[in-house]
Amino acid sequence: MQRWLELEHGIRVTGEGLAWLPAQRVMVVADVHLGYDLAARRRGGYLPTTTSGEAAGARIVALAAHYDADHIVVAGDLRHSTRD
Repeated sequence: MQRWLELEHGIRVTGEGLAWLPAQRVMVVADVHLGYDLAARRRGGYLPTTTSGEAAGARIVALAAHYDADHIVVAGDLRHSTRD
C-alpha cells in the first residue's frame, strides 16, 4: 500500500504528515506549534497535554532516519509562542 501522495513530480506528501522530496533527500515538516496546549491554558482554555518537545523532536529525527533525509526543513512555526 502506498503511504504517500505525489502532488507534483518529485514532491510527495506522506501519511506521517510531512513532505518528502526524494531526489534531493529533503524532508519538510510544517507548523509543528510546540507549546500550543500551554498557550491555550494560559489564556483560560483547556487542551490536553500534547506531544512534548522532546517527543516531537525524537519523532522528526526518527522520520528523517527512516527516509534517509540529508536535510530537514521546518516550514512555518516550530514553537507556538516564545512565552511557553
